[in-house]
Amino acid sequence: MEPPLILISLATKAASTQAIINNDRFSVSVLAEDQVEVAKTGAKPGVPKFFEDFVETEDGFNHNVKNALASIHCKVEQTIEAGDHTIFIGLVEDVILGQSKSPLLHYNRQFGVFNTSVKS
Repeated sequence: MEPPLILISLATKAASTQAIINNDRFSVSVLAEDQVEVAKTGAKPGVPKFFEDFVETEDGFNHNVKNALASIHCKVEQTIEAGDHTIFIGLVEDVILGQSKSPLLHYNRQFGVFNTSVKS
C-alpha cells in the first residue's frame, strides 16, 4: 500500500472531530479482547478521549492506549463531509505494536472475540 492510508468516520458534531481538524492528526488503537471497558469509556459521547487512566503520551502529537495491540498514528491526508459524518483519510506515519493477543471485536452493538478453535 503506497502510501499507507487508513480511514475513520466520526459524527461531525463530535468533540473528537473538531480535535482532529484542529490538530491535523489522529491515532487509531486496536484493542485486545480484555479491553472492553476501555472501548466503552472511549465510545461515550461528550467525554474527552485523552483520559489519564488509559492513555500514555509518547510525544507532543500522538497518544497510545495502554496495552493496545497496535497504535496507528496518522496525519490527515483528506477530509470529506458526508451527511452528518466527517470522514478522515489519514496518512500512516507510525505503527506501534503491542503484545500478540486476540483482538476485541464490535458487531451488532455487542463486543466479542475471534473463535480461534477450528474443528475438523
